[in-house]
Amino acid sequence: GWQSLVRNRSEERMLHFIDVFRRVYCRVSYILSAAIIVFMTCLQFFQIFYRYVCGHVFIWSNDVIIFSITTAVAVTIPPLWLEHGHVTMDLITGKLSRRADHLLSIAVELISFAMSAAMAYAGIVAVRMHIGYSTSLLGYDDSLHYLFVVYIGVMLCVTILLSLIERILKYHKEA
Repeated sequence: GWQSLVRNRSEERMLHFIDVFRRVYCRVSYILSAAIIVFMTCLQFFQIFYRYVCGHVFIWSNDVIIFSITTAVAVTIPPLWLEHGHVTMDLITGKLSRRADHLLSIAVELISFAMSAAMAYAGIVAVRMHIGYSTSLLGYDDSLHYLFVVYIGVMLCVTILLSLIERILKYHKEA
């Protein structure tokens, strides 16, 4: 009766939220990643031009390039999970029942969530251990390197959780 109607509406709202979040978060992440890659490429061309035409080298450009690469990776990985663009080995999929396939996918999501939480925790520990040290030519704190690990871990937890909720809701809707 009415409980089923309320549950269906809340499920539809949650699926709509996940869909909107996916579209906005993925679009922003991919645009930001593309901008970082374009910036990095331009910096490399500028470095080459400045080195061979002017005879000088920007010693800080390698730090900026490494920082840019890690930023682009950190910004791109979580939306890939949310879009199911990650690499999977579907050796068993299709050979199991629909329910077994669903349970296997949920198990993968749960294990991935646990690993992402562990990644975020390891990043927090690494940030705490490296605060106050500086080995880069730019002089920034080495703990900044590990903020990307924290970001990837946290955002993977969020995107995996949303993916898991979506998977469960769609499975129950089809059943």
